[in-house]
Amino acid sequence: MKKLNQSGIAHWILPAVVIVVIALIGVKVLKGSHADLVTKYVPQSASKASKWSGWTPIGVGNTIDTPSPTALSGSSSIDVYFSQQVPANSGSLFHDVWNGSSWSGAKAIDGQGYKYPAALAQVGGITQLFAVQSNTFIYQNVYNGSPASLWKSTGQVSDHAAPAVTSLGNGQFAIYSKKRTSPSTNPVYQNIWNGNSWSGWTSIGGNSLSGPAAATTPNGTTYLFIRGADNSIYENVSVGKGWSGWNSIGGSTTTSPAVVSIGAKKLELFIREADNSNYSNVWNGKKWLGWQPLGGTDLTPPAQGDVIPPLPGIGAVSYGKNNNKVAIYVVGTDGKIYQNLYQ
Repeated sequence: MKKLNQSGIAHWILPAVVIVVIALIGVKVLKGSHADLVTKYVPQSASKASKWSGWTPIGVGNTIDTPSPTALSGSSSIDVYFSQQVPANSGSLFHDVWNGSSWSGAKAIDGQGYKYPAALAQVGGITQLFAVQSNTFIYQNVYNGSPASLWKSTGQVSDHAAPAVTSLGNGQFAIYSKKRTSPSTNPVYQNIWNGNSWSGWTSIGGNSLSGPAAATTPNGTTYLFIRGADNSIYENVSVGKGWSGWNSIGGSTTTSPAVVSIGAKKLELFIREADNSNYSNVWNGKKWLGWQPLGGTDLTPPAQGDVIPPLPGIGAVSYGKNNNKVAIYVVGTDGKIYQNLYQ
């Protein structure tokens, strides 16, 4: 190496080697102030990276948990629900709308003290909205620009974690929640709305350290995901009646997973790994394709008053024609929500 330096050859060999290595691993340098807040690296696939819009802030600060996005099938509009720490030691719910090019502006929702929202858009411009009160019970409201009714308890304790809600078609939907039954046991519970009444909470088992994630494909198959006791992701599948049982699909996460249904049978699952980076795994209808880096998030949660403050995870939603577009949401080090669109 000393001879190379003396001859001057190293002056062009080293830059050339760096360029080749960068080209091989697909590293992309991101510019701008927002990159330092949320992004470490981009997907190794250049073609996939080009389809992501990049992280942009919604402009909301003091967000204390995972944003909950929702969209009607085929719609280009996305509704995002989130909670802020206003005032200290309690949460206040907010709502913002993405129309495909801009945001409407955050609007406060009546319900101070509610956190960990889960939302499901329905035909008719209404949203089934669930959130956790300071007493850790899950409450439900119908939102159509403003709360349509008083918050009603679902009778289920959520233990500082957002529930998951998924449409079953024809006005029916299911809600899933983890419940701590002992210091080391956190089974998942299910409750189904059939259009007229609730089925009642029943255990599906498992041991979830964070809130669950759920998605239902057009053929009626429901996929349920949790972060297991070993921090890996576990899957349970239901086709109408009964469940397949919990099976590990790998990964390693410190927060709740997120999942979206794309097209007829495809799913995309998102997690935040222990190094605070985002990863995704695609189900093509037959098998999982494996975990791929999606662009990192460097999250430092804002101060919270919860006894058990969970780290914010990833919010995800599919939208557009045939639900072929995906939007993901994270919370940056500044407490703002950041959006990244895949089209």
